[in-house]
Amino acid sequence: SGDGLTYAWVFEGGNPATSAVANPTIVYENAGEFSVSLIVSNAAGSDTIEEATLITIDSLPTASFEISTTLGESNANFANNSTNADGYTWDFGDGESSESANPTHTYEADGTYLVQMIATNACGSDTTEQEIVILSPPEAGFTANETSGCAPFEVNFSGQPSGDGLTYAWIFEGGNPATSAVANPMVVYENAGEFSVSLIVSNAAGSDTIEETSLVVVDSLPIAGFNIDYNIGDNFANFANTSSQGLSYYWHFGDDSTSTEENPIHEFLLDGTYEIELIVENECGADTLNQAVTIVTPPKADFQASTTNGCLPFEVQFAGQTPGEGTTFAWTFIGGNPATSTLQNPVVVYEAAGSFDVVLVLSNAAGEDTAMIENYIVVEDIPTPGFSSFVNGFTVQFENTSIAGFSYVWDFGDGNSSEEETPIHIYETEGVFTVTLMVVNDCGSESIAEDIEINVDFPTADFTASIEEGCVPLIVEFASLSENADSIAWSFPGGTPATSNVLNPIVIYDEPGLYDVLLEAFNAFGDATIMEAALISVGAGPPEANFTYEANGLNVNFQAQTIGDGLSYEWLFGDETSSLEMNPSHTYGGPGTYEVFMIISNECGADTIGMEIELIVNELENMEWVDQFELFPNPNNGQFSLLLRGHPQQILQIQVINVIGQTLYRDDLDFRTGYLKKAFDFSRMPAGIYLVQLQSGKSFAYKKVLIE
Repeated sequence: SGDGLTYAWVFEGGNPATSAVANPTIVYENAGEFSVSLIVSNAAGSDTIEEATLITIDSLPTASFEISTTLGESNANFANNSTNADGYTWDFGDGESSESANPTHTYEADGTYLVQMIATNACGSDTTEQEIVILSPPEAGFTANETSGCAPFEVNFSGQPSGDGLTYAWIFEGGNPATSAVANPMVVYENAGEFSVSLIVSNAAGSDTIEETSLVVVDSLPIAGFNIDYNIGDNFANFANTSSQGLSYYWHFGDDSTSTEENPIHEFLLDGTYEIELIVENECGADTLNQAVTIVTPPKADFQASTTNGCLPFEVQFAGQTPGEGTTFAWTFIGGNPATSTLQNPVVVYEAAGSFDVVLVLSNAAGEDTAMIENYIVVEDIPTPGFSSFVNGFTVQFENTSIAGFSYVWDFGDGNSSEEETPIHIYETEGVFTVTLMVVNDCGSESIAEDIEINVDFPTADFTASIEEGCVPLIVEFASLSENADSIAWSFPGGTPATSNVLNPIVIYDEPGLYDVLLEAFNAFGDATIMEAALISVGAGPPEANFTYEANGLNVNFQAQTIGDGLSYEWLFGDETSSLEMNPSHTYGGPGTYEVFMIISNECGADTIGMEIELIVNELENMEWVDQFELFPNPNNGQFSLLLRGHPQQILQIQVINVIGQTLYRDDLDFRTGYLKKAFDFSRMPAGIYLVQLQSGKSFAYKKVLIE
């Protein structure tokens, strides 16, 4: 300020827009950010100053929003379209509020709600309102004044819920009308039965269905009906009730007997014709049916014989015992002559020995009855002698095969005898002896003679083995080749079982070694023994895999801990390479975690062991040119920065590697200035540990980064 100065103002957005006074007053009518410039001059010259966006003018906010809802759901999403606002107050019209910019609100009940939003800033506030309609699908239900009765049956239904905007779709199975669209219909059921009712209630938000099966039960007058199951000559009758719509039943059998069972069984004590009456009742009334039944008693068959056993030829007088006129006789004489007869008291002759059945069938107008006696007639002949023998050393077991014998006399040919049926005899010397058997019964006697040779054999012991050598567990099946042996005894030292008495035992050897086998054979005259020393050779089982390793950078030396003759090795290094060496050395292509498997085998089998190895190279490997290598923040959410300082390099390559050695990212960096700061976004990677590798020529640098 001072004499001789002039002023040239420019006021962007101001009123006035320019001024020549030293201290002007300016009015800003509109919101925005505005620049101010001033040129001050005198006779010696001028100077200019300009302040960009010096003046900041705010305006009142404008409130605006949109509502998005899904019909049938109670959630509302509010999209804020207000301008010039930095604060918001929502009133959702149900007593709930929010200060979020774009809230989501859940209404607890259907209805129309007035939503108010107030937008504010430092200059003031603005308010706007909108109505929102919340409508849920209905939940269908109904009631009926009655659900059971007699035809014609009238039912008043009431649909639920009720109110404006609802429609109803009824289906009445067996009803009249069969369908309805009114809320509270009246339906008439003309016929008996069980009927379902369904209702669909709908509004603008959706619909719901309810169905009640067999809800309406309609009865009618009962209809009486029954069938009678009986045979002529049977005192019992089975009554099968074929009535419909019945709830209770009253039977009158015509012999002063009654029943309330649905399907009774009744015994009539006397023959005759009876009038059967059935009365059927239910809640709607009763019905009656009458039907006659005739009861006739069949004959009872029985007979006797003058005698029932004797010797050939054998004659028998039979007598049929049954009273009553009109009865016929039908005899069957198995083995007799005649074989059949229709006489009441026939005479029959039996000409062959044996036990024979007799059958008599009696018949009359009411039916028939059968009497049968199995093996009733026993006819004997003179006996038929026979025997067999089993020689065991000096002892002979005799088996009596005689027919029709009552008593027996044995002569063993050495001066000894017996009257047992099946004797056992012990001879004192070897030789040939004539044995005679005489068989006696009531009809006579017969004899038979046979020669018996006594020749004693001593046992011999021998055996074979299915396999004599192998690996544990070794399973061997032994087979006895012994002769003339009544029993045997095995001994298997080192085997399971250690002993056995069966002919062909199976033995398991669980430990390596050489094992003897002993077999003894026995009979009544002595024993024999065979022993095979060191017969079974059992080798050790499969080897047990184990190894160690020593890592030097990316080079790993593997050392097998299981050694011995006959072993073979296979290594799987976890990077799709392998080796058959005993102690291999392997160089990996990069750091990471590798699962290494060692498979060791011999003639008895194989074993496998797996081990995870983690290769992490030193953070700085031959990178003398690196002064600072940082990753931050660490841990992070996948977004981090790299800071690198050091001697300039023409080309610098960066890689991001996961824990199993896979390269997930690769790029070339410009490090010609010796300083580099770069941001990375790996937020889509899974949480875990990753390795960031820098490479320049043959030198490397590594850093771990943890993504959470």
